[in-house]
Amino acid sequence: MVTVNVSSTSRALNCRSGNLVKHLWDRDDRDFAILVEGRKVMIHKLIFVSRSPVFDAMLQSGMKESVENSVTIIDFSYDVVASAVAFFYDQNITSRLNLIHAFELIRFADKYYIKDLKTNVENYLATKITYSTVCQLVNGSIENNATGLKQICFDFLLVCLRQATPVEGFDLLDKEFAMELIKHALS
Repeated sequence: MVTVNVSSTSRALNCRSGNLVKHLWDRDDRDFAILVEGRKVMIHKLIFVSRSPVFDAMLQSGMKESVENSVTIIDFSYDVVASAVAFFYDQNITSRLNLIHAFELIRFADKYYIKDLKTNVENYLATKITYSTVCQLVNGSIENNATGLKQICFDFLLVCLRQATPVEGFDLLDKEFAMELIKHALS
């Protein structure tokens, strides 16, 4: 006769996958180094490749990075890479974000095709839209290929235009964006 312990089965079914990455975050057995600005950011190789198809392809191809268990990143700051790695482990990174850092993270996510990081940072920035920040945010979204944020800013500015609500920095908007916005406001 076989018996099943229902309470332990129920507990297993209720486990969230995030518990594993949070557990790994606390461990010191990370096996892959990201070298940036002369410093190392350590990560578990499995976490690294699971979050980015670009990193996965790099390490599956037999390139030197896969042999040396390290990669050098030269076009992003240590803080941006460390924030991305923290995000990979489901850590809350909002306390690290200012506008410049957030847009650098979006650029990092775009380059390495990390959709959830890009979406999450865009959504975070969308919560920062005000009459005084929207133009800065839309210009940053255009420069950094943040299409979701750009659309949210567009919709916000469209309402502002139609209600004749002034916004700070309107004269600094990307010219093509401003023309498209005015065209929609008048239609």
